[in-house]
Amino acid sequence: MHLVDALESLPHFNPDLEASLPEPVERFRTTCTEADAVLLAVPEYAFGIPGAFKNALDWTVGSCALYRKPVAVLNVAPPGRGAHVQRSLELVFTALSCDVSWHHVPIHRSLLADSGDIRDERTISQLARVVEALAARRHDRSDGAEPALSA
Repeated sequence: MHLVDALESLPHFNPDLEASLPEPVERFRTTCTEADAVLLAVPEYAFGIPGAFKNALDWTVGSCALYRKPVAVLNVAPPGRGAHVQRSLELVFTALSCDVSWHHVPIHRSLLADSGDIRDERTISQLARVVEALAARRHDRSDGAEPALSA
């Protein structure tokens, strides 16, 4: 497993840069391309996708870095929140032809230690199941079968 926090290093999406990609974009695309599966935790902002996150997804379009790749999207918002970002992401992931699954594991501040780490064993277990499900989907793809696309 590899944790990537590249959003801040990516320049604003500009298709005119495709011929000579900035190094952070090349590195991000390569990481996405080489990944067997991708887990994304996307917050909702103003009823949609935060700009920096959408920017990163836009940079993957020209490379097909996420094409048919198993992608798990994790919503950690309180119950009843996050539906707007999911609808927005469904459109983007359809354009990217990702094999997407959606997961909701609410994480309230009361479940966090002062360090920011999750201290609630039930929540940790739920998150582990999300990762296990994504890993199983990755293994299912290794048999050569085409994944089912979900919207």
